[in-house]
Amino acid sequence: MVKRDRREYSRKYYKKNKERILRVSNVWQDKNRARVIQNSREYRKNNRDKINKYYREKLKIEKRIQAWTQYHRKEILKERGENCEICGSKENLQLHHEEYIHDFDKIHILCRKHHEKLHKILRRMHES
Repeated sequence: MVKRDRREYSRKYYKKNKERILRVSNVWQDKNRARVIQNSREYRKNNRDKINKYYREKLKIEKRIQAWTQYHRKEILKERGENCEICGSKENLQLHHEEYIHDFDKIHILCRKHHEKLHKILRRMHES
Protein backbone atom coordinates (compact mmCIF):
# COMPACT_ATOMS: atom_id res chain seq x y z
CA MET A 1 0.00 0.00 0.00
CA VAL A 2 1.37 3.41 -0.96
CA LYS A 3 1.93 5.87 1.87
CA ARG A 4 -0.74 8.27 0.55
CA ASP A 5 -3.29 5.44 0.30
CA ARG A 6 -2.44 4.27 3.81
CA ARG A 7 -2.95 7.80 5.12
CA GLU A 8 -6.32 8.09 3.35
CA TYR A 9 -7.38 4.68 4.68
CA SER A 10 -6.40 5.71 8.21
CA ARG A 11 -8.40 8.93 7.96
CA LYS A 12 -11.51 7.08 6.77
CA TYR A 13 -11.10 4.40 9.44
CA TYR A 14 -10.71 7.01 12.18
CA LYS A 15 -13.71 8.98 10.97
CA LYS A 16 -15.85 5.84 10.87
CA ASN A 17 -14.69 4.53 14.28
CA LYS A 18 -13.92 7.78 16.12
CA GLU A 19 -16.17 7.15 19.14
CA ARG A 20 -14.84 3.64 19.74
CA ILE A 21 -11.22 4.73 19.29
CA LEU A 22 -11.64 7.61 21.75
CA ARG A 23 -13.42 5.39 24.27
CA VAL A 24 -10.63 2.78 24.14
CA SER A 25 -7.99 5.50 24.34
CA ASN A 26 -9.64 7.10 27.38
CA VAL A 27 -9.89 3.75 29.16
CA TRP A 28 -6.20 3.08 28.49
CA GLN A 29 -5.21 6.56 29.69
CA ASP A 30 -7.24 6.14 32.88
CA LYS A 31 -5.54 2.82 33.63
CA ASN A 32 -2.08 4.18 32.81
CA ARG A 33 -2.30 7.69 34.27
CA ALA A 34 1.25 7.70 35.70
CA ARG A 35 2.69 6.55 32.36
CA VAL A 36 0.72 9.23 30.47
CA ILE A 37 2.00 11.95 32.81
CA GLN A 38 5.59 10.68 32.51
CA ASN A 39 5.38 10.57 28.68
CA SER A 40 3.93 14.07 28.63
CA ARG A 41 6.75 15.40 30.83
CA GLU A 42 9.38 13.72 28.66
CA TYR A 43 7.84 15.12 25.48
CA ARG A 44 7.77 18.65 26.91
CA LYS A 45 11.36 18.30 28.10
CA ASN A 46 12.64 16.94 24.76
CA ASN A 47 10.63 19.35 22.59
CA ARG A 48 10.87 22.54 24.60
CA ASP A 49 12.09 24.61 21.60
CA LYS A 50 9.32 23.31 19.35
CA ILE A 51 6.65 24.04 21.99
CA ASN A 52 8.04 27.51 22.74
CA LYS A 53 8.12 28.37 19.03
CA TYR A 54 4.48 27.29 18.66
CA TYR A 55 3.35 29.44 21.59
CA ARG A 56 5.43 32.44 20.45
CA GLU A 57 3.77 32.29 17.02
CA LYS A 58 0.33 31.85 18.58
CA LEU A 59 0.96 34.83 20.89
CA LYS A 60 2.06 37.02 17.94
CA ILE A 61 -1.17 36.22 16.09
CA GLU A 62 -3.30 36.84 19.19
CA LYS A 63 -1.57 40.18 19.85
CA ARG A 64 -2.13 41.31 16.25
CA ILE A 65 -5.81 40.37 16.44
CA GLN A 66 -6.18 42.08 19.81
CA ALA A 67 -4.54 45.24 18.49
CA TRP A 68 -6.78 45.24 15.40
CA THR A 69 -9.88 44.69 17.54
CA GLN A 70 -8.98 47.46 19.98
CA TYR A 71 -8.33 49.83 17.09
CA HIS A 72 -11.74 49.09 15.51
CA ARG A 73 -13.74 48.44 18.72
CA LYS A 74 -15.48 51.82 18.87
CA GLU A 75 -16.31 51.65 15.19
CA ILE A 76 -17.82 48.15 15.54
CA LEU A 77 -19.84 49.08 18.64
CA LYS A 78 -21.11 52.26 16.98
CA GLU A 79 -22.10 50.41 13.80
CA ARG A 80 -23.85 47.46 15.51
CA GLY A 81 -25.21 49.07 18.66
CA GLU A 82 -23.65 48.88 22.06
CA ASN A 83 -25.43 45.84 23.48
CA CYS A 84 -25.01 42.05 23.75
CA GLU A 85 -26.44 40.25 20.72
CA ILE A 86 -27.95 37.59 23.00
CA CYS A 87 -29.36 39.34 26.07
CA GLY A 88 -29.17 43.03 25.14
CA SER A 89 -26.97 43.94 28.11
CA LYS A 90 -24.85 47.09 27.79
CA GLU A 91 -22.30 46.09 30.49
CA ASN A 92 -19.00 44.19 30.15
CA LEU A 93 -19.18 44.02 26.37
CA GLN A 94 -16.61 41.93 24.54
CA LEU A 95 -16.00 41.22 20.87
CA HIS A 96 -16.03 37.59 19.74
CA HIS A 97 -14.34 36.57 16.48
CA GLU A 98 -15.97 33.67 14.60
CA GLU A 99 -12.71 33.24 12.76
CA TYR A 100 -9.58 35.14 13.58
CA ILE A 101 -9.61 37.26 10.45
CA HIS A 102 -10.12 40.99 10.08
CA ASP A 103 -13.73 41.00 8.96
CA PHE A 104 -16.44 42.99 10.74
CA ASP A 105 -19.12 40.49 9.64
CA LYS A 106 -17.40 37.69 11.58
CA ILE A 107 -17.33 39.62 14.88
CA HIS A 108 -20.12 39.40 17.47
CA ILE A 109 -20.77 41.72 20.39
CA LEU A 110 -21.39 39.73 23.57
CA CYS A 111 -21.46 40.43 27.29
CA ARG A 112 -18.79 38.66 29.34
CA LYS A 113 -21.26 36.03 30.58
CA HIS A 114 -22.38 34.97 27.10
CA HIS A 115 -18.86 35.21 25.66
CA GLU A 116 -17.59 32.77 28.31
CA LYS A 117 -20.56 30.43 27.72
CA LEU A 118 -19.92 30.46 23.99
CA HIS A 119 -16.25 29.55 24.46
CA LYS A 120 -17.21 26.77 26.88
CA ILE A 121 -19.55 25.31 24.23
CA LEU A 122 -16.92 25.67 21.50
CA ARG A 123 -14.32 23.90 23.68
CA ARG A 124 -16.71 20.99 24.29
CA MET A 125 -17.44 20.73 20.56
CA HIS A 126 -13.72 20.81 19.77
CA GLU A 127 -12.93 18.08 22.32
CA SER A 128 -15.50 15.66 20.95
